[in-house]
Amino acid sequence: NFEFSMKLSLACLAATAAVCALHASAQKTKYRIGGWLPATGDAIYKKLKPVYEDYLNDYFRREYNGSATFEFVSVDYSKESYSDSMISNKTLDFLHSIPGRTVCVEAEFGWMPVVTQRGRVHGLDPGVQGTVLFSMKTNTNIKNISDFRGKRIGIGYLLASNSYHFGYELLLQNGINLFTDMSMLVFYGYDYQPMLDDVTKEKLDGGILTSTWLADNNYDIF
Repeated sequence: NFEFSMKLSLACLAATAAVCALHASAQKTKYRIGGWLPATGDAIYKKLKPVYEDYLNDYFRREYNGSATFEFVSVDYSKESYSDSMISNKTLDFLHSIPGRTVCVEAEFGWMPVVTQRGRVHGLDPGVQGTVLFSMKTNTNIKNISDFRGKRIGIGYLLASNSYHFGYELLLQNGINLFTDMSMLVFYGYDYQPMLDDVTKEKLDGGILTSTWLADNNYDIF
């Protein structure tokens, strides 16, 4: 949406200094930016390309006479698109991803954060990374956390703290083991929308997702 694009546009402005420094020191003229969101590869490309390719190319044409060009590619939405391989092969220069993923890249490859995007819930900055253990409001079988025992639960990206680890710990603190106390676990991996669809259609009783992502996708019905 417009707000999301504006946030990323401002992020790109802040990142321009780092791009320029790399450009000047390495005399490099072409850059590849990889990005991941909880979606299919096509959906990631459609949402992030306008900022990380179109916007940056236009900006450098206006401000630096086109001395650098940028290509955006979707990454980490499948095993074949794993960004680690691209970084190892030196075919990726920048990465837009979740905090847990960027920490891993920083530790393994020596990369450094340039810009941090802050998510919002109902228009407000929560100031923290959030997990939502959710179900439909119309699901009368679930009134509190203890009611999730023995139910059918969906899990998001296993490398994301917000769509798996935090929810797992929350249940564990309430005496529920995700792997022994549920009747069914469904792993949705890189794309969260199918989980929302299955909960809405009552194929699942609930799921674990990132709060900011859920807030942007039919939050009020859960």
